[in-house]
Parts: sequence; C-alpha cells; structure tokens
Amino acid sequence: MNSLIILLRKILVACMVVALLGSLGILSLGYTEYLGGWLWGQWIVMLYLALLGFHSYKLQFVDPEDIVRKSRMQAAQRLLLVIALVLISTKFAFINPFMVVCSFLITKPVLYIVYWKYDH
Repeated sequence: MNSLIILLRKILVACMVVALLGSLGILSLGYTEYLGGWLWGQWIVMLYLALLGFHSYKLQFVDPEDIVRKSRMQAAQRLLLVIALVLISTKFAFINPFMVVCSFLITKPVLYIVYWKYDH
C-alpha cells in the first residue's frame, strides 16, 4: 500500500505540472475561453487521485475480509463524485465541457508515463 501511495503522490505532482503547462499553453495561444474547462477537469482528476490515495491509506487498517466491500464502495463514491462534478460543470458558462473531457484524456498518458518511470 505504501508504494501505491508514493506512486499516487508522484502522479499528483505530474498532474499539477500538466495543469500548469496546459494553462500556460492555453493562455499563450489566446484561447482563454477554454481555460476554465481545463482547470476544472484537472481539478477533478487531482481530487479523484487524492481521494484514491486517502482511501488506499485507510484500507491499510481494515480487516482483510472487509477490504473488498469497502474498496467497491469507495470506488463507487469516487465515480459518483466525478459524475456530479462533470454535471455541475455544465451549469457554468465559463467552463467548456470539451476541455473538461480533454483534461481527462490528457491525464491518461501522464499516468502511464509516471507509472513506467516509477516502475523502472
């Protein structure tokens, strides 16, 4: 579990760097109308990863019989939170839903790169 938490910390730092670089790229290209959606999506990803780390840390102290049940429940909670935050983002005019999805999609290669670097 400790190695998972260390990996999640590295992924969070990488996501923060991606959020910063993406924001700087969006601003430098002059597409400021997409900045809100980008930052909202990155915030959702970082919140999800932070909750995953917190839940993984809490599972260390749970009986082995309860781990499966608790991990399923926690995964469902995180998924519902992501869905709720994406639905909330559609209510704000300054958040572009396309950029929210793009920020989710750009995070996937970052996860693989950090995992590959961490594992090797």
